[in-house]
Amino acid sequence: MHDPEIDADAGLTARIFAAVGAPWAMAGLTGLLAGGLVTSLYFPLFELGWMANPAFDFVDLLIRFSPGQLATWSIETLGPLGKTLLEASGLATWILATGVLSALVYRFAPQTDSLAQRSLLAGAIFLVAQLTIELLAELSFYGLGGIFWLVAAAALYGYLSQAYAPLPAPAAESVASATWPPPRRSGWLQRRSRRELLALSAATAVAGSFGAIAAQRGILASRAEPPSPEPVAIEGFDSDFMQAANTRPLVTSNEDFYRIDIYTRTPTFARSNWSMQVGGMVDRELSFSIDDIERLPMQEMYGTLQCISNEVGGELISTTRWTGVPLAEFLDLAGLQPGARDVVFHAPGGYDDSIPIEKALEPTTLLTYGMNGQPLPAAHGFPLRAYIPNIYGMKNVKWITRIEVTDRDHEGYWQRRGWSDIAIIKATSAWDLAGRRRTGRVQVGEDIIGGIAFAGNRGISAVEWRRNDSDVWTPAELEDQLNETTWRRWKANLGLDPGTYFLEVRAFDGAGDPQPEKRTPTHPDGAGGYHLIQLAVVE
Repeated sequence: MHDPEIDADAGLTARIFAAVGAPWAMAGLTGLLAGGLVTSLYFPLFELGWMANPAFDFVDLLIRFSPGQLATWSIETLGPLGKTLLEASGLATWILATGVLSALVYRFAPQTDSLAQRSLLAGAIFLVAQLTIELLAELSFYGLGGIFWLVAAAALYGYLSQAYAPLPAPAAESVASATWPPPRRSGWLQRRSRRELLALSAATAVAGSFGAIAAQRGILASRAEPPSPEPVAIEGFDSDFMQAANTRPLVTSNEDFYRIDIYTRTPTFARSNWSMQVGGMVDRELSFSIDDIERLPMQEMYGTLQCISNEVGGELISTTRWTGVPLAEFLDLAGLQPGARDVVFHAPGGYDDSIPIEKALEPTTLLTYGMNGQPLPAAHGFPLRAYIPNIYGMKNVKWITRIEVTDRDHEGYWQRRGWSDIAIIKATSAWDLAGRRRTGRVQVGEDIIGGIAFAGNRGISAVEWRRNDSDVWTPAELEDQLNETTWRRWKANLGLDPGTYFLEVRAFDGAGDPQPEKRTPTHPDGAGGYHLIQLAVVE
């Protein structure tokens, strides 16, 4: 006696087989759906802190091992969008691989209709892939609980990827005459119906939507960063300077501080089990907990940090009050050996960078654990990150786990991809229009525009502006500078008649040297040139 649902399924399957050309392609399709469902479930479970996210860890590995030319082209051409596209393509590759795995298990496993055997084989391979990725990624470890969820994910994938695949057709039968699903068997391990396959598709779509929301926004309020007060309180600094509208605050709040890194998600550490090792060319290899570090002589300083990929006039630059300990303190405790040349900072996932020993011993080079009077936020390197004045952000390593002293010039993550090893910050200045746009519109008599100027640890002595159809530079009014390691705000009372103007700005560092006039790209050693805006003055 025939099951009407199975008879209906057989006709649909024949059409699908005719379209794709082989029964194993149906196994690939079910593998894609199963992989999509399992991948979607990673995100909420990761946000709950129950397990790692092998899909994103796979993407992190792709980013880590991608060719340097690709990374450079992505940054120069696409900016932050480049990383997003790489993440999306990595996730797509991961899910595609789950379909390929299911098809290969169906195609090359012994020709048997034992669903249990096929499910165990597919699940075992998937589990090995997950564990291998986690060992290589070095980003997360969730103990036995995390391993349990990886095993559960593998079991779910193994069963779903094979439960809807057709039985191998007898050799004498044509593809179109293959029966799918086959007659039902007793027990829970049985071939499923077309209706249930559609249900799997719907479940994958729903889980995918939920997973995307969890990935983007997080589902636990406890993981959100506490907002900093706005504006940030500035201790020991009094100024009656009236800043122009739309100018950036003197100190950036933690929530607005720019963030650029190679990770798809923030590396997280428990304060209680984190430690930093100091080794290499030292007399004593040492280990520090965060409590040990906080007991060392503390230093606070205001400092501006700028990304090397920040365009002229861009937003990848911020200022904060750092709290930490001079790096020299750790090196003194460990005892430097003769011949030491570079200090290397190591972070999770294979990220590393270095600075010369002379820079490491400067009193303003800090290992920081606080920003704006608060603990260092997770997104900005908790528990410990470097702040190195006058050096672009890529060398200010976050999430430090190990410091190594070496006798050679160490090329870090970005140097191996063609970026500057010296990475000294170029002097720069920027107009601050609403929305950081390059065009603006103001009323006659209200054309007071402000901005920032920055020159690493060299201070700012002057800022000037001009119309680009004129050779006359006009001095801007400067606000007092917090210290030489921060940006300096300025404003200009333009006094322009109605019309449309193109305006440029330039800065001079503390020694009176002007910022570079020639426009250069961010790669390999930071952008150069004057910031140009278009301003319409109307009545």
